[in-house]
Amino acid sequence: MRCGDRAVTAGLDIFLTNLKLHEASQLSDDVLGRIQILPGSGYRALPPARRRQWLEDTLAVLKGAHTGAAASRPARAPTQAAGAIAARPSQRPLVEATPRLTPDDVARLGVDAPVHALKRVPFALAVKFDKLGVHTVRDLLLFFPRRHADYGDPVPVSQLEFGREQTVRAHVWSAKERQFGYRLRASEATVGDATGMMTCVWFNQPWIAKQLPTNAEIVVSGRVAEYQGRPKFDNPEWEIWSDDLLHTGRLVPVYPLTAGLPNRTVRPVMREALDGYAHALPDPLPDEMRRRLGLIPIAQAVAQMHYPSDRPALEAARRRLAFEELLPIQLTMLLRR
Repeated sequence: MRCGDRAVTAGLDIFLTNLKLHEASQLSDDVLGRIQILPGSGYRALPPARRRQWLEDTLAVLKGAHTGAAASRPARAPTQAAGAIAARPSQRPLVEATPRLTPDDVARLGVDAPVHALKRVPFALAVKFDKLGVHTVRDLLLFFPRRHADYGDPVPVSQLEFGREQTVRAHVWSAKERQFGYRLRASEATVGDATGMMTCVWFNQPWIAKQLPTNAEIVVSGRVAEYQGRPKFDNPEWEIWSDDLLHTGRLVPVYPLTAGLPNRTVRPVMREALDGYAHALPDPLPDEMRRRLGLIPIAQAVAQMHYPSDRPALEAARRRLAFEELLPIQLTMLLRR
């Protein structure tokens, strides 16, 4: 028994939470008691030895409950059809194994709600987050970027500098799918502003051409390459112009991700989590201490770690989170002295 918390999709803690919410009336007091004795941070927080012990004790309780229920029912000879069904593995889709949460469930759980409680996270996407150790909304909020791409404010096309990461706000002149060689398909767009024109190419992404209508105003960010003496973007970030840009024109978060989970998918999910739940994160530092040390609140620090307003705001967020991480270590050293 490895006890790696991988047997149940999204983790045993989420499974037990849903079980208590939706199936409590079907569980015996002994089984409910086993679930309740888990520590506040759940099964995942236990070391392997304690996980194994908890599982063995719970299985023993379940076995006793099953034996008692079976003894109270009259014996029935299994039919051939029943035997065939029992021998065949279940074909029900995995998504049905996790009950849907009601709005009341989500409100009650708060930041401890499973990540698939977010509107932008279908269950299939929650499985990919699970591979990163992100099981709850709290986990997602504390899943910080490994770096920020500094795409800054848009500059005119004529002021682009080769080799730098820069941003352009321009209109689409044309966009089409192109074939490079026998297999490589790409999208190629010509964009421009009042100062000039440039080319953007997205390799292995032919669908982007259909998302770029003529005259659409877009923002494009990336490293400026040179092609025949003119600026060019290869596989840049892009989005339709708006007052709240996520992928361009700012310090853009770049997350440590797994296969099948691109940054363009994670960023709007993170924005939804920040808007709906960041304010609910408990702040372990007293207000007086924060004011004395010049530290920002935890909700503001988390928001600025993902989408900083500027470099000073990002540094203020890092300072706050670093202090909170080092404080227990310092207190432990003082107690030992």
